[in-house]
Amino acid sequence: MNLEIIPNLRDKGWQCHSFTDPVKEGEYITVKASKGDREIKISLLYTCATGNDIYKELDKSCDFILYQGAYYTPRELCVWRDGKCPPT
Repeated sequence: MNLEIIPNLRDKGWQCHSFTDPVKEGEYITVKASKGDREIKISLLYTCATGNDIYKELDKSCDFILYQGAYYTPRELCVWRDGKCPPT
């Protein structure tokens, strides 16, 4: 996944830095990207089947959480977002 996301960010003018080593529990990495005076932190998960506790922890420190594969329905995904769901 990082072989797709990182080049796309770079193509759009983002400088990617501060890569973490892969985290075995939850199977993810994090990366920071900067463009001008803006900085974002992204977590790249191998799968959306990661436990809710991992999602909740990443939600505290990351601007975006991306993963490969099919995603849960919006209602299921909101379990880790403090129950804040957009209307479906």
